[in-house]
Amino acid sequence: MPCAWIRAQASSGLIVLDENILEGQRQLLEAAGVVAHQLGVDIGRKGMKDEEITALLRSQRGATFFTRDADFYREEVRHRSYCVVVTNAGQSEVAGFIRRFLSHPDFDTPAKRVGRVVRGLERAFGCEPPTVSG
Repeated sequence: MPCAWIRAQASSGLIVLDENILEGQRQLLEAAGVVAHQLGVDIGRKGMKDEEITALLRSQRGATFFTRDADFYREEVRHRSYCVVVTNAGQSEVAGFIRRFLSHPDFDTPAKRVGRVVRGLERAFGCEPPTVSG
C-alpha cells in the first residue's frame, strides 16, 4: 500500500543494510525514497565481524539493521539502542520486504523497533505478525 510506505519513509530512522544485500536492492529502496546505508559502502567496512557490526549499531542510536544472515537471530544480539531484522527473503525480494516491514504498524517507527531482534519471513506480512524476540 503506497500510503503506508510514505508514512514509513518519513519515520524510518537510520536504516543499515548488511553487505550481503545486493546493491540493486539498495537502489530500489532509494528510488522509493527509503534512505539506506550499506556496510562497506557508506558506513563501516566490508568484512566486519558480527561483534564489530553490533558495536557500530550501538553507536548509531535508533538504527535498524537488515540482514539475510541467520546468525544474527540470537538473543545475545539484542540491544536497546538498535533493531536487527533477519529476513529469508530472496536476494531480489529484499527491498520489497524492507518496505513492507517499515510500513507494518508494529514496526513503523524507530521507537517501536529498537531493542528487538526480528525474524522477518516473507509470508509474515500477510496475516501473521513477524516473529519477535524481545
